[in-house]
Order: sequence, then C-alpha cells, then structure tokens
Amino acid sequence: MSLSDTLRTATLDAATLEALLDGAYADLLEADEELDVALAAGARLEAETEAQATELARRATVIRKIRAKIDRLLTPKRKTLIGCSVKSSDLAALDKARSVYGPLGMVRRFSSGLPTSALLPEDGTPVVLSFKTPDADALIAVLEEAARRGITGYWCWYHEPEDNVEAGQFTAAEYVATWHRLMAEVEAALPGATLKPMQILMGWTLLKRDWRDYEVAGATMGFDAYRIDIQLLADWQTVTGRDFAICEMGDATDTGAPIADDMARAAYINDRMPKLLALNPIALLYFNATVGGNYPLDNYPSAAAAWRSFANA
Repeated sequence: MSLSDTLRTATLDAATLEALLDGAYADLLEADEELDVALAAGARLEAETEAQATELARRATVIRKIRAKIDRLLTPKRKTLIGCSVKSSDLAALDKARSVYGPLGMVRRFSSGLPTSALLPEDGTPVVLSFKTPDADALIAVLEEAARRGITGYWCWYHEPEDNVEAGQFTAAEYVATWHRLMAEVEAALPGATLKPMQILMGWTLLKRDWRDYEVAGATMGFDAYRIDIQLLADWQTVTGRDFAICEMGDATDTGAPIADDMARAAYINDRMPKLLALNPIALLYFNATVGGNYPLDNYPSAAAAWRSFANA
C-alpha cells in the first residue's frame, strides 16, 4: 500500500473513531439525563414515603386512642375506692377520718421503716401500705396477717423514689431490682396474698422524667399527684393500657404548699374529682397529713363536704 493510501485509510479510521466517540458521548449525556430524572423521582418517592409514614403513625395514634376509649366504654366500670391517709389504724382514728371524709373505700398507711401488722386497719378497711425497709420476712408476716383477716389492698416499698435516686442514695436499677426481689420472695412464700404490689411514683415524673426508668414489671402503678396534668395522665393510660391509683392528692400551689382557703380547696375537689373519676382509677386517696403543710380537711368545711359528696356517690 502506498503512503497516500495509508493516509487515506488512517483518515477514514479516525473519522469512524470520532463518530463512535460522538455517539458514545451522546449516549452518556442521555444516560446522565435519565439518571438525573431517576434521582429526582427517587427523592420525590422518599419524601412521599416519609410523609406517608408520618401520616400512618399519626393515624395509628388516633386509632389507639379510639380503641382505648371504646375499651373503657365497653368494660364494666369498677367503683373507684375513695379514701384518705390515716395516722393510726385504730377504730377511733378511722371513725374520725370518716366524720371528715365520709365512707373510706381505702386508706393509706405509712412506715418510715419496716412494715408491721400495726399498719393494718383494725376494722379491715382496704389499705395501701407504704414502708421503706426492704425486709422480705417482715413484709411476708404482714401479708400473712392481712390474708388471715381478709384485708385487701396493696403494699409499696419506697414510694416516690425519684428524688432519692437523683440524690444518689440508690440507682433506679437498684430500686427496680429490690422490688423484684421482694415480689419474688412474697410470691414464693405467699402466692395468695390479699395485698398486691403497687409501686408509687410522683405524678410530676410523667411530665419531667421518663417513668419507665423506674417501672417495676408486675406491680400495679400508683401516683402521688396533687396538681398533675390530668390529660397527661389520660394519655399515659391510653398508651400503656394500665390501671392506676392516685395514692396522694390535695390542693397545693405550684410550690407544693397547700392552699389555705376553704372555698379554693372545695373548687379544687369539685373540678378534679370528676375528671379523675372519668379515668376509672383504682383509688383516689386524699393526703390527710401535715407533712409539707396543713393538708387535712378538718377545718375546711366546704372542702370536706365536697369530698364527702364524691365518697358518698
């Protein structure tokens, strides 16, 4: 092949290669455009999926609340036990409390140490028994006496532990572990106990803490709550599906001091009791004690009459 033929062939090959490169480049541009379209479609799909997931979550919450409301409407209501704390278990103290608060569906008794049979009401009134020394033998002895006398209710080791945990006296895990130990020993020794376990937390914890840090599986839930947000409590009940009791309540300011005006206390009772009763709690117990202030209703005739109207209903 002559030089001129070789050059002509090379020129044709170069032109062919250039045409191929132009075609490949055009294909690449088209593929890039298709990729951009696909990425945009993917982004839209992701956004739509997230919006759908958010909407499904919202609908699930609405459905759960509706189901809980239906369940409450269909479930026969038990009678909420209305009562108060009492300083003594003897008949005179119980009768005095009845003269102020009306019928006692349940009472609250406290021990800063061991549980003892002296905490059990002499007339057999149902009781919430609170104590702080976690002695299983002493607890079992009290539960045996309660069962022998047919006294029903609940026992609680260390009510309102949250501040003690934050002060470093024990951890939340140690609190829960002690509860489980006591419950296991009681179940082994007295499976038919008439007083059941009830842990009692601050109502404030539902607002400012994670109550699940303190949750004791297998125990009924109680709250000591004075000005608890009732809607917050209702939402907790809806989400958990759990029963609860209010083991301490009373009219207090935001600082925790009880309000001294008789009519203000009566207004507190008339406002909050129907809202709480609508949640069908196990019990509503007034804090008939002077710890932290003058809570008893002895010298508050309007407030006492308001409370009795619900206790007598």
